[in-house]
Formats: sequence, C-alpha cells, structure tokens
Amino acid sequence: MRVMIVDDSPMFRAVMRDILVRVGVTDFLEAGNYTEAVELYRKSRADIVFMDMVLPGKSGVDVVSAIKKSDPAAKIVAMSSMVNKKMIVDAIGAGAIDFIIKPTNEIVVNNIIQVWGTV
Repeated sequence: MRVMIVDDSPMFRAVMRDILVRVGVTDFLEAGNYTEAVELYRKSRADIVFMDMVLPGKSGVDVVSAIKKSDPAAKIVAMSSMVNKKMIVDAIGAGAIDFIIKPTNEIVVNNIIQVWGTV
C-alpha cells in the first residue's frame, strides 16, 4: 500500500511516517503544499492520502478538490488540529472520505488503513 502524507510541517510528516511504519506501511510519499501534493498524487496515485487542511497558499480543501477532479476514486483523509464544523463539512464536501484530529496516534491511523485500504 502506498500512502501520501500532505502537511506543511516536516515534524508532523516525520511523526506520521513513524506511525505508518508501526502499522505496517513502508511505501509513503510526502508533500508540503498544494502544488507538490497535486503533482505527486497525479504521478503516484497513492492508495490513501492523509491531507492537512491548513496549508500555505491554497487550503487542504483545495487540494482535495484538485485530486478528486483528476481521480474521483482517490481516498483522502482530511486532518487538522484546528477543527470546526465548517472545515469538516467542506473537507467531506470536497471529497474527503474521513476526518481525523491532529495530533493523531497509531490506533486511529491503523483504523483508517483497515477501513479504507489494505496493508
């Protein structure tokens, strides 16, 4: 399984890599902004994308929309530490399949992998 992590924080991407390895995922990609995320997804077609909703420039919702436009079957899990109802509704409305609160943990990530993909 290939998993893509989109977050502008290199530290959080490192935390997510560690969590993914602990749940059995060893093939992952990383992006830190809209342009990187959209281009990398188009090249890789990751099985699941963990997408931060607050990015520099365009938002995570914008990235979700762009990826879903190019691949309606994309599985994108929205993430944010700044949670409000509108953000969740916007993320799901743009095509995200789930929403998790940061910081996350191994149990949450493993549940997402089990529900939306296979390792």
